Amino acid sequence: MTPRRRGIANGVRSTLQNTGIMVGTALALSVALARLSPDSQRSVLGNGGAGLSGLDVAIFTRGTSAALALLAVLCLAGSAMIASSRRRAMRLQSQG
Repeated sequence: MTPRRRGIANGVRSTLQNTGIMVGTALALSVALARLSPDSQRSVLGNGGAGLSGLDVAIFTRGTSAALALLAVLCLAGSAMIASSRRRAMRLQSQG
């Protein structure tokens, strides 16, 4: 692979990595904040407010746990797809 093509491949990898980070953050925050009131959401996001009540903290914590569980499931699904794809590629390589 030429240095130019390696640079292109690294740029694509970096773009995909950054996109994944941004989508993951947006998804996690959306799930974690979904059950909070708009005032509590603004407080979490740093846009003012008096802070969170004990109930809001519990709701946010539960939402964060749900978001992390969702992201873990998505990671496992992605890993399974990659493993399946690699096995299929190896089978095709060995046949031909």
